[in-house]
Amino acid sequence: MSTTDSIKETFGAVVEAYAAVKSNNDKLARDVEHVGFYAQLGESAPNSQLPNLWNTLERIEKAINADPQLKAEFGETGEKAIKAAYTAIAKRLAPAA
Repeated sequence: MSTTDSIKETFGAVVEAYAAVKSNNDKLARDVEHVGFYAQLGESAPNSQLPNLWNTLERIEKAINADPQLKAEFGETGEKAIKAAYTAIAKRLAPAA
């Protein structure tokens, strides 16, 4: 799997997992929309914006974990998707060996 596929797939998986969530939380919806934007950009996403995206993922994770109903709806798939997104960002930002 190329980095481009990894970024598109991992960020897209967060958006897909959120689709199962029934929430009126506008901030959470905007954060997920932000992740979706980067999913579309894939490899074109500028590295300078990835720390901001990391923070967005943290806000999503915090909001989901704060509400048992949202956590149940987001599920294990959503949790795995967020972890994969963190990994994709870390790989992109890691210095080349």
